[in-house]
Amino acid sequence: TRRAGVGPVQDPAGARAVSATHEDYLKAVWNAQEWDPTPVSTTSLAQRLGVGAPTVSETVRLLAGRGLLVHEPYRGVRLTPAGR
Repeated sequence: TRRAGVGPVQDPAGARAVSATHEDYLKAVWNAQEWDPTPVSTTSLAQRLGVGAPTVSETVRLLAGRGLLVHEPYRGVRLTPAGR
């Protein structure tokens, strides 16, 4: 939940803010890996976030491109140190 007056989170390079939607994806991966470090499947992310698999695939691609997630096809996604 966002607190009033708190701005968007900056990405590691400080170049662009992470949107609320992207922050939700990062939080979902973090929550899934909090006690189990295995990569999170995109299917699991879609279920957790209530969106379709194509939406998850596109967003994961964007977040991986920004260095916040690592996506290993058919193995799942995990946070990078920058994504934490």
